[in-house]
Amino acid sequence: MKNLLLVSLALVLCACEVIPTQPPQTIDTEQSWRARQQALSALSAWGLSGRIAIQTPTEGWHASLTWEQQGEAYAIQLSSPLGQGALQLNGDPSHVILRTSEGEDSAQDPEALLERQLGWRLPVSGLRYWVLGLPDPNMPLEHKDLDGLGRLARIRQSGWDIEFRRYVSAGSVDLPDKLFLNNSSAEPHLEVRLAVEHWELNH
Repeated sequence: MKNLLLVSLALVLCACEVIPTQPPQTIDTEQSWRARQQALSALSAWGLSGRIAIQTPTEGWHASLTWEQQGEAYAIQLSSPLGQGALQLNGDPSHVILRTSEGEDSAQDPEALLERQLGWRLPVSGLRYWVLGLPDPNMPLEHKDLDGLGRLARIRQSGWDIEFRRYVSAGSVDLPDKLFLNNSSAEPHLEVRLAVEHWELNH
């Protein structure tokens, strides 16, 4: 009986030794990022609706936001609550028109136009890419952090720190639905918060 127990124990120990252990699966975040970047860059037509908040050291402003992008052309509408005012921005890389209740103005780029009208130099050209979870290819990429799924977690471009706080599934891709932007070198210092409530993709 003793010998039988010893043989049984030896067999159990041998069985334990040969059980393969599965290494934890790891994600190549850079490879995932490259595939994701390619897929997002192929989006030529999309729309979003949500809310935007802009904060300076002396004032704050928030509005509902709709954005329609068709290739290089865009239409952006900002509507303040309680009838405090609305503005519409229509443009492409060569020309931009701003319409408000006080009239119409135009310029070659949206940043200069908004700065002239509102006193804030908002990075509209960069936002066109940042809202998709992409860096702006027309700006140097000073810093980039990826999350565990190969999505942008944080980037820095042209003085702007952009944090991608949350993503949501939109069709076959994950898109940001909460972004924080900060530019401490701007005059005045600007903080922008964007919450996307709805995405619409029209490849």
